[in-house]
Amino acid sequence: MSTVPSGPGDNAPQHRGRGQRQSGDHAVGGRRRQRHRLLHRAQPQHGRRQGQPGRQRGSAEAGLLPAPRTALAYMLVCALEVAALAGVAPRIHTEIDAAAAFLAEQLADLQALAAEVAGRIGDAAPVVLGADLTAPVARRWKTQINENADAQAFFSELPEADHNEICAWSGDGFAAVLLEDSDQHPRERRRFELTAEAIGAAGAEAIRLETRGETRVARLLWATILGDLVSLELAEARGVDPLPVTAIDALKGALGRP
Repeated sequence: MSTVPSGPGDNAPQHRGRGQRQSGDHAVGGRRRQRHRLLHRAQPQHGRRQGQPGRQRGSAEAGLLPAPRTALAYMLVCALEVAALAGVAPRIHTEIDAAAAFLAEQLADLQALAAEVAGRIGDAAPVVLGADLTAPVARRWKTQINENADAQAFFSELPEADHNEICAWSGDGFAAVLLEDSDQHPRERRRFELTAEAIGAAGAEAIRLETRGETRVARLLWATILGDLVSLELAEARGVDPLPVTAIDALKGALGRP
């Protein structure tokens, strides 16, 4: 399953402020190059194999990242390796490598699906719902949309959302994105179905998405990269440069932090 309707229904220039519109083929091409670059950096790189030359410090290949939020895969792999070396978790490097290859194959489909999902969200504020494996992914979607698209977004987790938020749904300015795992428990799947039906009946867009991949790592990263791409699609639709975080920088400056 990709999306199921159940509601009604770059290297971007650094001198521009966030929220300013871009125009012309050059700006569009720049945003597309940035989207491809950020997606590439989101794919897990397990590190160089023994015998491969090291990367020169300061080179483009050294992985100099434009923002911490683009370093998710690097931080994930480092954390997993440290946990394995400490003996508190198994080493899953082969699973990471397999996930990287799978995500590379999925690139075109991910980009197409991201454009579709962003189009369905439109100008609405998305509320991203997850459960179990997809709960932390839902939070990542929310923060990426906040920072990359300068747009309000929210996240929640099932079953908790069915104990309160379900009462507040309407078609007034919100859209639901329901992140489902392909290996979820049948009762959890049924909960997603009923929640989507209730949201749709209240007049809001309900976008159901199901993870792809054979392993939990692959499915986790697939859903995460999809969210990153959706945030970039929303940024492009709004004419927003996804890299600067002017409001955060201003707040840090006021607090006296570097």
